[in-house]
Amino acid sequence: MAEDRNIHMKLGMAEGFGCVLVAYLTFMVAMLGFEQITAGPAILAVSEWVGIGFLIVTVVAFFNENYLMSCVFGVLGVFALAFPTIVTDPVLGNGGMAVLFVGVILLVLTIVSMAQPIRLVPIFLLMAALMFFFVGLWWGDMLNDTYLMLMGVFAFITMILALYFVAAVGVLVLKGKPILPLLIKS
Repeated sequence: MAEDRNIHMKLGMAEGFGCVLVAYLTFMVAMLGFEQITAGPAILAVSEWVGIGFLIVTVVAFFNENYLMSCVFGVLGVFALAFPTIVTDPVLGNGGMAVLFVGVILLVLTIVSMAQPIRLVPIFLLMAALMFFFVGLWWGDMLNDTYLMLMGVFAFITMILALYFVAAVGVLVLKGKPILPLLIKS
């Protein structure tokens, strides 16, 4: 019984917190994409704190021997911490490349995640990668409303999937069995 509980603790703790942080940040990006907030201040105000949270999740996932989540949240943590510098430093004026690179890393991790049994994870990572691609493309051409709208759409989808993942894993931890579908392959 204790071993069963330990498995649920390892599965649910770090990823749940990380997905809440992802949902919060992607909500801000979606609102930017839907032109509900201005670029910069709202996202910059929370970026460093979310980055610290991502790095905490990375450490917990590492100690729980979860390679995939260590990679995902580690990359997001470093990027979120560096984001204010990327945006404000005139030498790093082409921050779109940094954003596109995070998208490429997430796309590679999407492919890696197909080897694990929860099919919701690759879908979630693919949506996040697409969001980063459209943020990077928009960054290179800020007058392109299509990229801005697609950035908002994929950020919103990523936010919904992150919140669903939190709920599904939370119910799994509490009930001891999957009540909400996680698309677990048998």
